[in-house]
Amino acid sequence: MKRRTGPSSGVAAKAVAVAAAALIGLTSCSSSKSAAAKVCDARATLQSSVDTVRADVRNGNLGEARDGMTAVQDDFDNLKAEVTGLKSEEKTKLQPQIDAITQSLANLKDATSLSELGTSAQTVSSQFQTLAGDLKADLDCT
Repeated sequence: MKRRTGPSSGVAAKAVAVAAAALIGLTSCSSSKSAAAKVCDARATLQSSVDTVRADVRNGNLGEARDGMTAVQDDFDNLKAEVTGLKSEEKTKLQPQIDAITQSLANLKDATSLSELGTSAQTVSSQFQTLAGDLKADLDCT
């Protein structure tokens, strides 16, 4: 079989290159959506953990609330890790809120009374609600 050369083989090569570039572009779009979906999932998991700790505080279960803080911290760490997959502009916008929650979680873990735990939990919850709202709006989380 004789290999074709000339103008038509150049057109075919260009078509393959254009198709490859299009596939690469689609892959980067889908990974961006995937990163946003991961952040949205991490947000939902963290919301559940925060709600559990708040309920424990309201019910006067200091021991259970303190135990629940491990899940809150783990879920927040997961959220922070997933945020690193977002586009630079999105990460930059979220970073001040993440830093504030990081500090508030440290205060929450250091609480020695139910009153301190309640105040710190309320602060974290409020900060998280703001972050969750921004994530929902910016990333279209449901």
